[in-house]
Amino acid sequence: MKKSLSVLLAVVMVITTLCALPFSALAEDYDVWVGGTQVTSTNAENVLGDGTISYNAQTKTLILNNANIQTSYETYYGTAAIYTTDNLTVIGYGTVGNSSTGFGIYAEGKKNLTLNGDFTITGSLNGIYSYDNNKLLIKGGSINITGGTNGIFASVNGDITLNGGNVSATGNGKTNAYGLGIQSEKLTVNGGSLTATGGTNGNPGCGISADSLSINGGRVTAIGNNNALGIAPTLTSNVTALASYNMTSTGAVSYDASQNDSYKWFRSTYAETFDFYAVGDCFSWGFTPGNPEGGLRNNGDGTYSRTFTATKAVPKAMLKVTDGGSQWYGDEFGRNYTFTITGAGEFTVTYYSSTNKVSVSGDVVDEYVLPVSSVTAIGTGKNNFLNDKGWTFSDDNKLSEVTSGVWEIAYDNVGAGNYEFKFALDGGWTSTFGPENTNAIASGIAQKAKYNADCNITFDVYSENSTVKLQLDLSNYSYMSDSGAKFTVTVNGITAKEFTDVSATVSGFKDGGTVGETTVSTTDEGYTVSIVDWFDCDNVFDKNGENVLQATDTFVGDKTYTVGVRFTPEGYNTIAKSVDAMINDKTGKIGGYYGGTAREFFVTVTIPPHVHDYAPLITPATLSENGSIVQKCACGDVQSSEVIYAPKTFTLSKTAYTYDGKAKKPTVTVKDSRGNTIAASNYTVTYASGRKAIGSYAVTVKFKGSKYEGSKKLTFKINPKGTSVSKVSSPKKAQLKATWKKQTTKTTGYQIQVATDSKFTKNIKKVTVSKNKTTSTIIKKLGSKKKYYVRVRTYKTVGKTKYYSAWSKSKTIKVK
Repeated sequence: MKKSLSVLLAVVMVITTLCALPFSALAEDYDVWVGGTQVTSTNAENVLGDGTISYNAQTKTLILNNANIQTSYETYYGTAAIYTTDNLTVIGYGTVGNSSTGFGIYAEGKKNLTLNGDFTITGSLNGIYSYDNNKLLIKGGSINITGGTNGIFASVNGDITLNGGNVSATGNGKTNAYGLGIQSEKLTVNGGSLTATGGTNGNPGCGISADSLSINGGRVTAIGNNNALGIAPTLTSNVTALASYNMTSTGAVSYDASQNDSYKWFRSTYAETFDFYAVGDCFSWGFTPGNPEGGLRNNGDGTYSRTFTATKAVPKAMLKVTDGGSQWYGDEFGRNYTFTITGAGEFTVTYYSSTNKVSVSGDVVDEYVLPVSSVTAIGTGKNNFLNDKGWTFSDDNKLSEVTSGVWEIAYDNVGAGNYEFKFALDGGWTSTFGPENTNAIASGIAQKAKYNADCNITFDVYSENSTVKLQLDLSNYSYMSDSGAKFTVTVNGITAKEFTDVSATVSGFKDGGTVGETTVSTTDEGYTVSIVDWFDCDNVFDKNGENVLQATDTFVGDKTYTVGVRFTPEGYNTIAKSVDAMINDKTGKIGGYYGGTAREFFVTVTIPPHVHDYAPLITPATLSENGSIVQKCACGDVQSSEVIYAPKTFTLSKTAYTYDGKAKKPTVTVKDSRGNTIAASNYTVTYASGRKAIGSYAVTVKFKGSKYEGSKKLTFKINPKGTSVSKVSSPKKAQLKATWKKQTTKTTGYQIQVATDSKFTKNIKKVTVSKNKTTSTIIKKLGSKKKYYVRVRTYKTVGKTKYYSAWSKSKTIKVK
């Protein structure tokens, strides 16, 4: 008896242990077999263990990465390298099956099989067997399919659709077998290139045998040892027959026994006609124009586009659009359109006939980023400049990357003379930066740099023993638009100024004001400014010094005066070229360009007539009353009046949180009585300390500045974590027993609520359990044979206040 009891206990322990295993520990099987191995949640990331095949269960996608699947799975009809009874998408590239495998891919079960990649698929019977209402979709890539009997065989209402790619399907028609390139109930070609060949072993064969063949785009070539086509195709208006010869029985059945003694090869080719073609090193046909695989479809709005499939990443992909070879179109500079393909996937090429420009879009394409590992200054020089290395790539002339994308180098003891150079990337002439224009003035001003510019950067140094700093800034450079690159040449640390970039402002002149009250100022560094003289000459400057105003002279409104302003460089400027210029700006702004010495410029100004001097008079808005902004002159004249509407609503982004031990900080939104949001710059927000534990907390909003005044107090709560009903039963008549998950973190107890409706409005009963370790209770005196809804929540007592969690989801029970 003891032995039997011990065995029973052991069995119970084993069962208990198995039941205690987490659900995630049990592997999930998927309806896909690869190389004889069923795909599961355990091996999905590396199906065969060699790193070449993975499976995404969410999207039902099989990813091949240079895979070579030579072993197979035994199906009812034969072996298969890939077998599936579920929806399946296969992407990437690799080899599937061989001449000993029954089927390269066998798919059945009224599902969808999608191919998009570069594959070689082989089977001794069929390369691809799509059975029992299964649908086959080929989206793109380069796919070579060969079958000992048929290339692709879609039986029992099977449909095949080709949307893109380059597909070859061959049915060899092995000994005593009829060979079909493709057989299906319905074959639809919307794009891409399809070559279907049947009967290559000399047996009767048909390139394409289908109950329905529709060619809407792309190119279709059918070759047969009996007939090219088993049915006359339906063509859309943009598809034409390129070649059709030896066609003796178009529309006939694919095999006629009466013709056994006179089999011939028959070929029929149909293709979509195009106006423009995409070509480039990201396509298998390269830059060869006229390939229909690159034909762009007319969208009817002046644009032509097509979606292509990339099978792998291409760091620097280039393409153009051509009308067949006579005209080529790329980016806005006429170059190849250059971009980066990040991985396998689709991208769309669009040609805009109105601008002759090309664009590329898609999730797998990014703007090409010019790689830069080093920058070298190369060019002629004197003394120690560029270390006398000339146009060679010397390590001594490599620039340092001082910040991301910004490169610099400095040279000392540079002699006076003329210099020229370029910035070369990565130690070669393939990638260089030069000036956008013919030369550069060494002025310390950042100027535009152009990629592979024709000319060199030239500049002059006027004094011996100078210091020269070169900088190339590529931090904002776009290869696509060849914009954003800048270079700077600075000599002796002096930054010359172009007055298109800087200015001086004369101020203080007004009706009734004196000349001595006027001033001139500038916010730019590198020079000082001063007023030379004021002249009362109505826009006429008297070079003899007449009509000069004295400091005590007064201005008259609506009268024109001329003021002379002197610009003096801070240090003798040896590198800026002297240019005479003068800009008259009646607002008092002065511009021009100066050389190495102080220069004087003259500008005319008109003294405005006497006008009101308005200033804002602000009455702040309170929580109960509107305020105002009145533009008022000292003389009492009011120009305008604006209402400041009183703050009305104060809202917290969240008024209740669930306890997680972290401090809470809801944001505040304040709106005025008109519903307009008041900017946060008008108030400060102060939060109560702590804000981690369960309880209520204050948030104080206090207005600041001149437009509002007052304060407002808001509150929010932190409630305990909730729990859930784990089980509901009815142990006795008119009773139910509720069981819930224990939740002891910051919890005092539980409240259980029952009702006869899901909204808990009818026949409600509540029970409070004051111990947080209790996980069940019995509720009595209920309606017999009635359905009850049960839910639970936790509570925490803080002081005299109870804080409740949210109600759990309800469970139902029919009471005995």
